[in-house]
Amino acid sequence: MYKATRESDRLLTAHDAGSSEAELQQLAADGLGEAYFRDNGNRADGLRMEFTDIDYVETDL
Repeated sequence: MYKATRESDRLLTAHDAGSSEAELQQLAADGLGEAYFRDNGNRADGLRMEFTDIDYVETDL
């Protein structure tokens, strides 16, 4: 399974399980960091991402 799909699944599963907003934000940041910066483990090893002061995020499929 493509890594981005796994990250999306983790986020949606956590949401459905009632995870807190902070937990969901961290999962989203982890997923974005993996997809855009760490390139599924091929670069930027150890980079940590977090959302701060986010009011609204919109995505499109």
